[in-house]
Amino acid sequence: MPLEIVTRIEAFVIGARRLGRAITSAETENLAVLWGDCVSRATAWSWQLLDVGEALETAIGSPDGRFAVDVVAMFYQQLRSVDVTLILLFNAIVAHKLPTARSSWPPSASSRATNAPSHGHSTQRAITGPSRTARA
Repeated sequence: MPLEIVTRIEAFVIGARRLGRAITSAETENLAVLWGDCVSRATAWSWQLLDVGEALETAIGSPDGRFAVDVVAMFYQQLRSVDVTLILLFNAIVAHKLPTARSSWPPSASSRATNAPSHGHSTQRAITGPSRTARA
């Protein structure tokens, strides 16, 4: 059932793009939490607060603490991306096939401030990366 829901979330995002319909902030944040809930139901990942310096962000994290996804920041990044990969990331997490993070974690304060979009979520945060600062 979680994969079916994630598939529908991705179809909604792609459909909205095709129609030229903007997805509101409220819809984005609700869909992000729904996506995260699907991951947590399909895996042993759990909800956490992720310390990103000046704020705590809602995230889902792997049981071993090696990976975390700030679901709202990830979802905003997906909306800006050419390709929507919500199903791909979901399947990678479920299959335990996550890439090694390409950047340090957490990113420097200057990169967060420079690249922070208007909704307040950093584009520089790794989608998946070591969650050394995650707190259950």
